[in-house]
Amino acid sequence: MIGDGCLPNVVTYNVLINGLCKADSVDTAGLLCKEMLIRSFCPNEVTYGSFLDYLSMGGNMEEALKLHKVMLEELLANTVTYNILIKGFCRSGRTKDANDLLVEMDSNGLSPDCVSYSTLIHEYCRMGDLWEAFKLWDIMLERGVKPDEVAYSLLIRGCCVNGDMKKAFELQDEMRKTINWDVCDSLISASVVST
Repeated sequence: MIGDGCLPNVVTYNVLINGLCKADSVDTAGLLCKEMLIRSFCPNEVTYGSFLDYLSMGGNMEEALKLHKVMLEELLANTVTYNILIKGFCRSGRTKDANDLLVEMDSNGLSPDCVSYSTLIHEYCRMGDLWEAFKLWDIMLERGVKPDEVAYSLLIRGCCVNGDMKKAFELQDEMRKTINWDVCDSLISASVVST
């Protein structure tokens, strides 16, 4: 690339670092991050987000939290980085820690989005805890966060899997009022078929 007269920039480095982290080559990704600094490019939230995702997906949540703390101090943390941590905690079965992050987001001036809530709602449904899933759903709606097709389908599927078909059909009706009918029917069919 450099031999062809095309110099890397922050985006180039971020793409390479992200790919290396996903390929479990985090040591090489770390070297590229150091090279960025040597070339006077500042790693940004995307750069650190790749490492954060690597740590979270590997279940190394304590290291992920340390990195996120640095990101908070450097004002690089955002809703996406919190969502990475929420997903990591859910994958590790630590729903209380994931839920605590929703509160922490507010204290750091960030608002949870549909993905933040949906990730945790999905985990509660997977655990068979529809009460907590609906409690969080209600909080999401009260805060003015509009559920998308994925959010609806996760909760509808959770209702189906946990035997609450009445609530699943109520959600389907609600979803039909707010979301494209074709998408709605496809998601409902897929949810019911996979149960």
